[in-house]
Amino acid sequence: MKKPSLVLADDDQPVLDVIRRIVRPYFDVLATANDGATLCDVVASTNPAVVVLDVSMPVMSGIQAARQLRRNGYRGKVVFLTVYRDRGLLDDGLAAGANGYVLKDFADTELIAAIRGALAGRIYLSSALKH
Repeated sequence: MKKPSLVLADDDQPVLDVIRRIVRPYFDVLATANDGATLCDVVASTNPAVVVLDVSMPVMSGIQAARQLRRNGYRGKVVFLTVYRDRGLLDDGLAAGANGYVLKDFADTELIAAIRGALAGRIYLSSALKH
């Protein structure tokens, strides 16, 4: 059975490496990016099933990148992975077309479920954000 494809984006390379290790057993990581503009280019050339990205990145923020991906016609799923618990950023991310919003503190226990939920058509929010 073919694994669903992902592109990962985070401006912190060690964090990106950890994310890749978490998802690799379950998903095919096509590429990574360290900023929002590069992410948009990579997604245009690879068309992954899911994009996992940080909210805060240089050149173009994750939220700006998600909006740009949608404007460019990307129909895949978008899952934010971030340190920000801010409700405004969460709302902005969802308005930009996100299918998930996971806190980095919970990546090891929630990221796979968030990606799978997004692929199944559900919106996933980190458990710490649900109250």
